[in-house]
Amino acid sequence: MTRNQIIIFGFCAVFGLSVYLFAGTKKPHTETDTHAEHPETAPVAEGLDIEEYVAETAATIADDAVRQKVEELTAKQNYKALVSEYIKLDKPLAVLYYSVKIAEQKNTADEYSKAGEYAGLLAQTAPDQKALQWLNETRIACLEKAEKLNPSDESKMQLASAYIEGSNNPMQGVTMLREMVARDSTNIDAQLMLAKFGMVSGQFDKAIVRLEKILSLAPRNQDALLLLAQAYENSGETAKAIEVLKTFRSTVKDAATQKQVDDYMEGLKKKINS
Repeated sequence: MTRNQIIIFGFCAVFGLSVYLFAGTKKPHTETDTHAEHPETAPVAEGLDIEEYVAETAATIADDAVRQKVEELTAKQNYKALVSEYIKLDKPLAVLYYSVKIAEQKNTADEYSKAGEYAGLLAQTAPDQKALQWLNETRIACLEKAEKLNPSDESKMQLASAYIEGSNNPMQGVTMLREMVARDSTNIDAQLMLAKFGMVSGQFDKAIVRLEKILSLAPRNQDALLLLAQAYENSGETAKAIEVLKTFRSTVKDAATQKQVDDYMEGLKKKINS
């Protein structure tokens, strides 16, 4: 995906679909509300039996030669080669399973981090609830090990994101982020993630403060500009949202994205004049 495509996708996600960041913003919550992303208690889903899934996947490989090769590699515990085979077979859950096996063999922060990131990526398009449960659990377990093996701001950010997006206790991630910005208020990534959480939980005023802080440090940060425009709009400050979008537009060279921004601003202007 090119940078322009990423920008277009991001713009559509924020202003068109608003599915990921802004779903469930009807009721405001506080950053200390442990149920901010889970306002109603739901039973924990039963996770996928990944070993059973991998065994069944291997047994149902149509090509006899490939199936035999996978069986031999499995017997030899050649996890790297198995990852390659399952990539060819387009079986990402099996790819992740053996990626975790590689991380366990090497026991390095880098391998655990890569497996955790991949689990997070797959969770965005999980085929069902059981798979999603396993992916979230795997993501968190891998990133916890990566953080333990090599603590860093980056590993803390990854783990905090996993807690917020894939656990029953998102405040665990929020607390980590708040500790990070308490140590260093110029940590743009941590401030941005907290601003996103503020948007999800309906705390637009707090999100605005964080986003303005980011833009005081990086005036042309596109993520912050888009989020700030949405925060202003959701707070009823439509004129301010338009001004922020003008700044965002100046950071974009892609004509298609500029057109999307122009159209959106026109819609906001009509809202003001109606």
